[in-house]
Amino acid sequence: GQWQVNEINQSSTPECVSSPSYFMDVTQIDNAVSADTPDGELSGTISGNIVNWSGSYAERGGITTVTSMTLTIASSCNTFTSEATWTWTDGFSSCSGTSAATGDRVIDSGC
Repeated sequence: GQWQVNEINQSSTPECVSSPSYFMDVTQIDNAVSADTPDGELSGTISGNIVNWSGSYAERGGITTVTSMTLTIASSCNTFTSEATWTWTDGFSSCSGTSAATGDRVIDSGC
């Protein structure tokens, strides 16, 4: 389904600090999960209410790599929280950081 995501990225490099909001479409087949975001696609696995993601995508003239992301889905299945670590480089400069996000299912449909 579709989710509204609000994210806060933190980094010791000021240029890499941001607070984007966006929509993502999530697809699950068995325990495989993929998320199509405005910047690219992440893939992962789900076990119970925990999703583990990873992936790389083009962003701001470089490549962002999500090295680990754990997303916890609430018991209602209509909200989530997540924490992640990431790196970004354009081949000349780079930064790394963490992010925290919350998400709300666009059309509440439960589990």
